[in-house]
Amino acid sequence: MVLGRGIVGNLTSVLLADRTLRLAILDQLIAESDPRYFAFTEKTKSILDGIKLPLNWYPVNEVAIFGDNKGQLILQNVEGRALFYVASGKQFHEVLWQRVQSNPFVEILKEPASARLKVICEGQHSVTREKLKIPKNSWSYQQIAMAGLLCHTPRKIDKAFQWFHKGQYGLEILALLPIGEIDKSAIVWSMPLEKAEVMIHLTAPEQVALLNEISEPHLTGFNFITTLHTWDIQKMRVDQWSGRDRENQTWVLVGDSAHGIHPLAGLGLNLGIGDAKLLADVVMNNVVNHPWKGVDHLPSIRKYERQRKTDILWAEWVCDGLHGLFAHPDNRLHLLRNWGLNVLDRSRFLKELIVKTAV
Repeated sequence: MVLGRGIVGNLTSVLLADRTLRLAILDQLIAESDPRYFAFTEKTKSILDGIKLPLNWYPVNEVAIFGDNKGQLILQNVEGRALFYVASGKQFHEVLWQRVQSNPFVEILKEPASARLKVICEGQHSVTREKLKIPKNSWSYQQIAMAGLLCHTPRKIDKAFQWFHKGQYGLEILALLPIGEIDKSAIVWSMPLEKAEVMIHLTAPEQVALLNEISEPHLTGFNFITTLHTWDIQKMRVDQWSGRDRENQTWVLVGDSAHGIHPLAGLGLNLGIGDAKLLADVVMNNVVNHPWKGVDHLPSIRKYERQRKTDILWAEWVCDGLHGLFAHPDNRLHLLRNWGLNVLDRSRFLKELIVKTAV
């Protein structure tokens, strides 16, 4: 049984049911379609292409990264491979749910039922995880993230931007992702809690003025197309991802139910999709090659847990390292981080190495 009807829950259902494993998904925990746009790595896109999801992909072939004192780094694709891809969370959610509803191997339930394996995909505030009394460790970045759509002056259709800005209230990180039009982008803007409190009382032109302070002279002429979707930014980690409940049924955590990172690198959903893919592979390996183990074989589920915990460590390190580097008040680090961006920008070899490693 899959618990959670968000993107990762629906994807887990599709990955299992497409390989003819009968399962149930609980329709009680209904998730709204996510209005955000997401960045996807090439590896993640290959997983989604493998199940033939009809998504509109927007390749990103250039990224301009700006520091907080004239530092900059321009990354471009190498060997014709996009740096990453952008797609609509709303479309992703809707396409997955249609696949779930049309799959004859999926039963949609209104009430919880007994199951040999419960896959928990309910997000950071998972109700089932709380009922199981599985503790989570969370750390607040003391930041709010805002996401939506806006229009602006024309730019290259496949170019993304990111600014690290040290404002009055602390570190702000602004990212603009291309969505297939030269004058429109998806925005992800993280800011201190104090700045967010100010923002919600401002008019749209006043909010645009604050955007211009960060983005000028590289991009201007902003106008919000949608209202901004907001959420608290927290790092979250659960030490135990799998086990057995009082009825001796196996349970396992997937996606944001198990972990959460800062959105500055756009890796969060990619990690959840990686969880879903590996868990589906582990379960189906038992079904096909070791049927005596069954789908609820806890030692196999724990192999998934150990591997994904290792895979996620590097993403945590990247996000925490970048955030800490740009948020630190020491003036020496202020000079060092901008100097480092400029040194990297002048080295074709290092830039190509970064791109090849990331892709």
